[in-house]
Amino acid sequence: LRLYLSTCLEHKSPEVEKFTRSIMRLLKRVAIVAGWNIAFFAGTAAVLLYVGSNDNDPDEYREGRKPGKRTDSKMQKEVDKKLKLRNKSLQKSTSKEGEVAPLNKHGLVTGQIPAKKWIVLDLGKKPSQKEYDLSNSAAKWSLEFTVNGQDGSGEKVTIKMDDLDELKWETFDANWNCVTGWTYSGIKFKGVPLLTLLEYVKTKMKDSIWSEDWKYLYQTSPEGYSVPVYREDLHDAFLCIYVMNEESGEYEMIDYDHGGIRFVFPSLFGWKSCKWVTKVDISTKYQKGFWERIGCHAR
Repeated sequence: LRLYLSTCLEHKSPEVEKFTRSIMRLLKRVAIVAGWNIAFFAGTAAVLLYVGSNDNDPDEYREGRKPGKRTDSKMQKEVDKKLKLRNKSLQKSTSKEGEVAPLNKHGLVTGQIPAKKWIVLDLGKKPSQKEYDLSNSAAKWSLEFTVNGQDGSGEKVTIKMDDLDELKWETFDANWNCVTGWTYSGIKFKGVPLLTLLEYVKTKMKDSIWSEDWKYLYQTSPEGYSVPVYREDLHDAFLCIYVMNEESGEYEMIDYDHGGIRFVFPSLFGWKSCKWVTKVDISTKYQKGFWERIGCHAR
């Protein structure tokens, strides 16, 4: 088109020449604006790819470890330490995903060693102890449930201690397996089976809100930790409220350092159990949590 207009300038009248030059200036401006727009969208796409725009593709994370964005917060030192311990434990394991892992001389899964106590681990960042320590007042505890509400939308149902009192409590014996390579065996918990709790939550929601096709349970805590759990891994899960004190033999409210009232998933490693959990989303859509975003396996 520009070549055609240039030809017009050589053979046309002054009026046509003036009009043609105006068109050429307009085309030049359009080209500049288009160039800037292309650069902007290309840059945006590059940023999205860098931070991991594949949040909604869980299969890539079920099959193996995929590099992801590392956190640049103050928690990095704790993250590096735990990843180092995890990798050391994984090197000892000879099983592949989906296989029944062989037991070692301790009777634990290969790569795990027995711990003498339930070790306290966190990322060095905790919510206010004054607000989330429930040892003196469990009545202030609450847990918010949504359905496909990770973006903050949707109906919210808040469960409080009075609601839990309406449900059947059970006792559970479980081992606590940490991905950093240790297992503390025989912890005695008391609480509510997770599937029982979810059925109760369902009765509090409108039928139009609840989705029978949900696939993930997404937990969030006030200090920023988040973690998804697959629906198929919830069969033996429960909401832990009390833990037995081994010295007294009495059940006591799970303490602040161990994460307060939280979900326990005996079939999974402990990092799938969100400490100080305050929000749960029942979702049909996969979203990576804290560890998944930096490249850890989804399960």
